[in-house]
This record gives sequence, structure tokens and C-alpha cells, in this order.
Amino acid sequence: MNQADIIWMDLIAKSAKAPSRLVIEGLTKDGQFVPERAHGENTGATPRLPLLPFETNVLPLLDGTVFGREKRVSFKNKRNGLQLTCKPGTAPAGLILKPTAHRIPQGLDQSIVMGGVARGQFRSAAVAAGADVPATAPFFPESKTTPVELWLPDPAGRGLPGHGTEQIVLLCPETAGTIDIRSIALRPGAKLATRPILASWVWQPEDWQKKPGRNSRLGHIHATQSPLSPARHRRG
Repeated sequence: MNQADIIWMDLIAKSAKAPSRLVIEGLTKDGQFVPERAHGENTGATPRLPLLPFETNVLPLLDGTVFGREKRVSFKNKRNGLQLTCKPGTAPAGLILKPTAHRIPQGLDQSIVMGGVARGQFRSAAVAAGADVPATAPFFPESKTTPVELWLPDPAGRGLPGHGTEQIVLLCPETAGTIDIRSIALRPGAKLATRPILASWVWQPEDWQKKPGRNSRLGHIHATQSPLSPARHRRG
């Protein structure tokens, strides 16, 4: 919204509960309503859940629910985390992890990091409720304990990771597999994924001027500029 579009502003007192409705009071002058003050009413409102803490293992604060019509998924809580086991199958299946007494911060510059070890090709992502794990979500590294930064949605296209994030989903492979999750932590300062530059460097102009066919087979590579000599940039 542009500043010129704003006709009136007011502050609403902070409340521990999300207001059930917003009331704007004012007077009618010359046939037009003129607002003077606003306040929230909490009648019947539910308490606002606290945010999940940063830099803390929040796995104990998440509840798990398995999904999949082939009923090939099971999980169990362990002393140092949880273990998800998947049998072979072709239909989507996996585990949903969602806070019940807390909420995931929305629209903050943050990342969600999961630590564990996988035996099989599991995908994981932080998504809105009911959303699928995107095909672009990376596979969890196999056979080694490592922290992995989860894919975060940006449905509004505003460059703010985590918008709409309500749950974490682990997607089973089509083959049998097991994944042990040791920790899940929220960290400030997410790195937004960017599309790679599709281009190539041709150091001698005559190479592509006289033999364009040969250079077209170079394919698309990430563009990196050498400080040793000038270069001409050709879009691939």
C-alpha cells in the first residue's frame, strides 16, 4: 500500500490474545464516516501461542503424524530424537512435524536446520499446512550425520523465507529407507535460494565468431570471471 492511499492510522494496544474482531469507532461528517479510534475485542479469542525459540533444539516441541494411503510409514520417539521408517511404495508418504503449543515465526529472516542421518533418499521441507514437498527440495544426505538447511517457501514472492511455514514434512523414498532425526533448530539469517546464471565465458572472440557451432556445445555453466585477462560474455 502506498502512503498516499492511507486515509487514517491508529495504534492498537498489545494483547496476549489475538483479537477476535477489530472495532473502529468514529463519527459521520457530511455523509462520510470519519474514524477516530480503534481497538481489538478478545471475546472468545484463543490465547496467542508463543513462538518457537531460536538456537534451540525444538524437536521435543513438535508432534509427528504419518501420512500415506499405502500405510508403509512408522515412526518412534527415541531418547536422542526420532526414527522414521518407510517400506517400499509408489504413493507419497512420510511424516509431518508440527508444533502444538507453539508457532513457527512467519516472514522473518530465518532458517530451519535439521540434524540427523538418512539411509535412503528422503526429501524434507518446511511448508504451509496441506502443502506438498516441492520436487526441488534437496535430498537429505545419506549415511552421514550432518545438519541440513530445509527448503523454505516464499509464496508471496517478497524474498522473505518462511512465509506460511506451519510444519515440517519428511517425504519417504519409493524404496525402503530409515531416517534418524536428532535435532531441529531455528536460526536467524536464512540464505535465499537463487537461480544459477546460465552463461559461459569465451576467452577468444574469434572462437565463437568463426566457429559458433563448436562453442554451442560447451553447454551452460556458472559464469565466473577471471582476473587474469579480459573476457567477452556470451549468453548461452
